[in-house]
Amino acid sequence: KGLTYDCYFPTSFPTISSLPTSLPTSVPSPSPISLPTNLPSNVPTPAPTPLPSSLPTLAPSPSPTSLPTSLPSNVPTSFPSLSPFVSKAWSFPGSSTDYYFMVNPLVLPQKFTIETWIYPISNTGTHYWFSWAGSVTDDSNCLIGEMVMPIGSWQHMIITYDGTSTLAYINGVYDASILYNSFCGDHFGSLVLGQEQDSVGGGFDASQSTHMLLDTVAIYNTSWSASYISSIADNTCVDKHDVDLYAVWQGKGNNNTVVETTGSDYEGTVVAENSTKGLTYDCYFPTSFPTISSLPTSLPTSVPSPSPISLPTNLPSNVPTPAPTPLPSSLPTLAPSPSPTSLPTSLPSNVPTSFPSLSPFVSKAWSFPGSSTDYYFMVNPLVLPQKFTIETWIYPISNTGTHYWFSWAGSVTDDSNCLIGEMVMPIGSWQHMIITYDGTSTLAYINGVYDASILYNSFCGDHFGSLVLGQEQDSVGGGFDASQSTHMLLDTVAIYNTSWSASYISSIADNTCVDKHDVDLYAVWQGKGNNNTVVETTGSDYEGTVVAENS
Repeated sequence: KGLTYDCYFPTSFPTISSLPTSLPTSVPSPSPISLPTNLPSNVPTPAPTPLPSSLPTLAPSPSPTSLPTSLPSNVPTSFPSLSPFVSKAWSFPGSSTDYYFMVNPLVLPQKFTIETWIYPISNTGTHYWFSWAGSVTDDSNCLIGEMVMPIGSWQHMIITYDGTSTLAYINGVYDASILYNSFCGDHFGSLVLGQEQDSVGGGFDASQSTHMLLDTVAIYNTSWSASYISSIADNTCVDKHDVDLYAVWQGKGNNNTVVETTGSDYEGTVVAENSTKGLTYDCYFPTSFPTISSLPTSLPTSVPSPSPISLPTNLPSNVPTPAPTPLPSSLPTLAPSPSPTSLPTSLPSNVPTSFPSLSPFVSKAWSFPGSSTDYYFMVNPLVLPQKFTIETWIYPISNTGTHYWFSWAGSVTDDSNCLIGEMVMPIGSWQHMIITYDGTSTLAYINGVYDASILYNSFCGDHFGSLVLGQEQDSVGGGFDASQSTHMLLDTVAIYNTSWSASYISSIADNTCVDKHDVDLYAVWQGKGNNNTVVETTGSDYEGTVVAENS
């Protein structure tokens, strides 16, 4: 049995008290109901209601109202059709390093699709419309798009990556020539359109800059099929309600910071020569409205007089008197009181006299015996957020020798020592472990208190890799050493897409639950009884594997 549970479930319920062991032997007879012994002999006759002898005279019909014969001169007779919000397109003149669109830093999803619309004005010479530079590998050529498409019209550009292959499409048709190279695999870096990077976020060369208009940049956290891309070849809108939309930037008139509009906090910067009316809009907005028809140029000259209402000329002289209502001369006799009912003197033998209190679902803890490479918790592959917090609970059973409870190996850098946690905490009790990274510093806490000793090293910056607890990786997802394995229990692993402050971590030191409704919860794995695959429960599709001695 583990320690953690879902915070949304109450921790206890009131105990149900014991039932009585005996019941009363009889029910008391009800007292008879007393009724009056006589009633009044008659009901008074109501007086007749007098009616008026005549009706009031009707008011004379109104005179016809004179109306104007024409409309005022300032009333329009027709209206233009409405149209949806259309984004602004940014203008990059080429032959200069001053103009570009940039998002830096940015973490790309494990699989991704990048969609944009460009209007090439010149494609002579060697120019690059798209550039992704990897920060972890310091690879400025991680993914580059070359300017070889037609000029003088809008082009719908798509680059999609399925975890292995990088494919590019123009107006729904596959075209390998628009990519200078394929994705290098570094998911953490800088995205630039309009220039080619020779270093992360810079190193521009004016001779390689692009003369073009750019309208909207969207990233999706999935790869797209050729058939789907073909079906949306003519699209000029982005659906802001698409569940796979990771981030989108659109021209709203600013020539500097462009706020990303889906909530991922990746702010973009654009420096454009100017901006003009673009092409794209939100798919949820209709593309046109019906035209409002012209108003009439004249009105009727008068209003017809209403017809008079005819009323009767006389009324009946009186209202008939209602007959008195007869009453019964006596009341019915009450039924006799029921005889007392005999009840059992004791409860049946199989009825419980008390009930246990209820408790919430509690996760299972996985047992790792140490001294073996066979037992571990692993998520591979995994993309960590740009800023992250990792929370878990462990119960160390032994901490002699050199053992590592936590290991992150970076796939892009092939760095098995990207982030390691050392087994130096107290044994024999549950420990609440937190590692948090704010984009610069890596800090570790045990039971709400900062403790640098439980980290062997800090995060190396490679966000794409393999997470292992219970073993130390000497290669991505493997290379275990039995002498470095950990003898412990592990209960729940949670990752959040934000860094936590010291004050917040201190305030939750005694927490033993994970709030599944936390908007920053990126992924969570809990023991549900399986010793192999553990399905992640927040919808991020990062499946974990655990091999435990028992749970």
